[in-house]
Amino acid sequence: MTFRRPGAAALVAAALVAALLAAGPAAAQTPSAELLTRLLGPLAPQGTVGQAGDWEMAVADESYLLVNRRAPYGARFVSIAAPAGPLTLAAEVRSEPANAPADALVGAGLLFDVQGAGAARRFALVLVERTGEVALFRGDQTGVKKVEGRALPGASGFVRLAAAESAGRIRVTANGVPIAEVPATPAAGTRMGVAAIGPGRFAFRNVRLGADPVVAAAPVRAGRVEARLPAGWQAAVGETGDWVARGPDGGRIVWWPVRSQAALAGAAAGTVLAELARRQDPDLAVGPVETRAGGIAATLRRGERTVGRAWLAPTQAAAGGTTALFVLAAGADWTAGRATAAAGILGSLRLVGAPPSAAARARTHRWADPAGGFTAELPQGWSVAGGSGTARDGAASWTVALTSADGASRVFLGDPELPLFVLPTERLKAAGIAEGQTFRHGDGTPVLVARLMPGLGFAEVQGMRLLAGRCADEPKAEHRRRRADLAGALGRALMPVPPAEELEAGEVALSCTGKDGRPLAAYILAATDGTAQRGQGAWSVPVLYGFVAPREQATEALGTLGTLIASIRPSTTALLGRAEDTGLRNEAAARVAAAVSASWWSQHAPRPPGPRPITAADGITLEGDPRFPWLPEGPAPAADWAAALAP
Repeated sequence: MTFRRPGAAALVAAALVAALLAAGPAAAQTPSAELLTRLLGPLAPQGTVGQAGDWEMAVADESYLLVNRRAPYGARFVSIAAPAGPLTLAAEVRSEPANAPADALVGAGLLFDVQGAGAARRFALVLVERTGEVALFRGDQTGVKKVEGRALPGASGFVRLAAAESAGRIRVTANGVPIAEVPATPAAGTRMGVAAIGPGRFAFRNVRLGADPVVAAAPVRAGRVEARLPAGWQAAVGETGDWVARGPDGGRIVWWPVRSQAALAGAAAGTVLAELARRQDPDLAVGPVETRAGGIAATLRRGERTVGRAWLAPTQAAAGGTTALFVLAAGADWTAGRATAAAGILGSLRLVGAPPSAAARARTHRWADPAGGFTAELPQGWSVAGGSGTARDGAASWTVALTSADGASRVFLGDPELPLFVLPTERLKAAGIAEGQTFRHGDGTPVLVARLMPGLGFAEVQGMRLLAGRCADEPKAEHRRRRADLAGALGRALMPVPPAEELEAGEVALSCTGKDGRPLAAYILAATDGTAQRGQGAWSVPVLYGFVAPREQATEALGTLGTLIASIRPSTTALLGRAEDTGLRNEAAARVAAAVSASWWSQHAPRPPGPRPITAADGITLEGDPRFPWLPEGPAPAADWAAALAP
């Protein structure tokens, strides 16, 4: 008799179905009732060990094993009569298939909805197949058909399978992920249990009846972490990357990828585990460390009560160090049921929305002014406009306007839209043009009648103008400062032709609430030329730079502005053959860029997400990051959670 993989129309003979469901008991001794109850739960009375035909039954590695070394199409099961009421069956299953013909169905999982007898018998199977796919099969006297299945990332270890009936339908999940849903077919005398099919070594543990706590209608997302949580649970990611889920009954699960600058091994790893556990709860007592599930684990106690487990293991290499994974699970009392529920939640974790790496975020490119006047380093992904030109007063000028990929941040050097400024005069007043009014020069140049403003005053006015259309409230000046210390450097660094006189400069930091509800930040430095005070009728703003950005992006915008200023390199053509001292220009640019980097927002803007120091133990420094840049999008690093957390 054979048990073949069902194809589009492949069916299994009714005799095969009978063989699957009528496999005889093993003629051997039974392990202790306590051990079998812990592994098989309600199936414990049927959990015999020994040899029966091609199958060997055993208890080893904290699992109940069904081993088939020879029969390519054999099947074995352990089942009991289903209790009255809706179907609720769950178990942790590990499938380690051996070689088998391509048409053989091989895997292990749940057996349920077994009804009828003889040729009329029918049943359902949920199998972790040798391909790693988890699938639901239906069988009857005509054969076995695949109903539905899906690939489950990380299915190489123990997979928590559950079948739960609700509102007349049976919902099947694996590690909390929906696999299939089919109508329930209630009948008296049904059976359910676990099954293994084909050659291989198949392990079972934590078999139980009752609602599976991992089943959730939809995943819950916190930061980049997505998980299926039981009803009433909440999750959040801290600034050091510790994902913490809390339940209404005091249960807590911490999943925390950390990066160290040295390998975690030996006594140092145990010290780190204890430090991380105490950081989550300083009242926890951490027991002796033991090797478990590819890492180290320790019991957590509060007074005389065991309240949880902590586990730590290296996961993968990261740039500049080693990535390790720390997990803590705790509750009022640490029981097998709590460990099982925690393992299911951890098995459902998934990373979504992977950010670019730190290197990608810092990547720049050398941009060339279309007019050939200069080049500068600009961030990848930002749009750019500007170049060499002539200001309203006829002087050569450089302008650069950068906009971030999301359109939220703007960084600028110069503003080609600024008018020509002229002092108010009696002649203009007689012509009906008062102070504050704008008119057009004969060549079309816009001209604003205004008294000479110091750099600080102009910076504040310009900042208010830039924020006016983006704020839901009145912009507020957070900081004002005259920058006489930069007067000599600004023109040399940022003007194609440095001025003969020093400029008068000032800077301002402003904030407001954006129309989308997000706090906004602005930084503007302006330098006016002051020639109007020496008998000239016009004045200008030859140096103007700054940014407008969401407050949480202010640090990034400030860094982009500093890089832009420090990297400007005039072309030989732009220097017009003058004996320009490139070293002095570069020194001036570096000085201005340093002032940008140390400006007010550098101290008062929210710190952007990034590595945060966590703790140091035995010379090992740990960092956390809520973006998890060292973990790719997809399933979170997998482990044998049930083994790691078992009491």
